[in-house]
Amino acid sequence: GDRVGLIFFGNAPFLQAPFTEDLETCRILLQEAQVRMAGPRTMLGDAIGKSVHVFEESELEDQVLILLTDGNDTGSLVPPVKAAEIARDQDIVIHTIAFGSPQAIGEEAFDEQTLKQIASTTGGSYFFASDAQELEGVYEAIDRIHPVEADSISHRPVTDLFHLPLAAAFLVSLITTAGRKR
Repeated sequence: GDRVGLIFFGNAPFLQAPFTEDLETCRILLQEAQVRMAGPRTMLGDAIGKSVHVFEESELEDQVLILLTDGNDTGSLVPPVKAAEIARDQDIVIHTIAFGSPQAIGEEAFDEQTLKQIASTTGGSYFFASDAQELEGVYEAIDRIHPVEADSISHRPVTDLFHLPLAAAFLVSLITTAGRKR
């Protein structure tokens, strides 16, 4: 029942996949992604701004942004915390995930304080994952926070049809009984 979209960001944010229920395609696009394919910088605030714009164009009621990053903001036009305030005003919850090595330095260094502030500003949570297994656990935790109610469809016949096979069985019984009496 989830509808997901995918935005890559580096020097600028790029909409890689608009909202879709085709989770498999999004997984493939995510697996094909490579570090720095959107540029060497990390425009975190601009990525949040792009997400707000994408949510504004959608009709989704439950708006949750999962912000996965291996670095800090390196020069967004809108500072990340200000972008988070705009997202909050649009009822968007942001969960932040710092992914990678906490010992990284330079542009890849985590800014845990900012990531925690982004999450708390919007009512989201901050997570850290050092590898793919921990990242999977984070996604499971987010799924528990935001369960999706799936509509189920059941089919019940409007007209009872049990009498048709019952009548056929009765006719076969009559024919068999009549054939024995001769």
